[in-house]
Amino acid sequence: MYAQIQLINDAHSWEKHTGAKGYEVLYGIDKEEFVASSLGGWEAGTVTDRAVVFVSVSGGSPSRDTAVKLLRSTLERLGMK
Repeated sequence: MYAQIQLINDAHSWEKHTGAKGYEVLYGIDKEEFVASSLGGWEAGTVTDRAVVFVSVSGGSPSRDTAVKLLRSTLERLGMK
């Protein structure tokens, strides 16, 4: 499996991927978050007061839950949650 993390230090760069297949609004991670299918895998993203964080997983057997767990873990490791 392949994982990618993208951190953008500008909350104004937030982009919802509402047109993506499987798009789902998430709650309880930060200000606004989502998960969606992406290029044979899954992506999840959130906007915080300071930054935008996107994660994606692909290859192997990626799942929606893996993308959400990676997003939560990334925020914790960055001290954002």
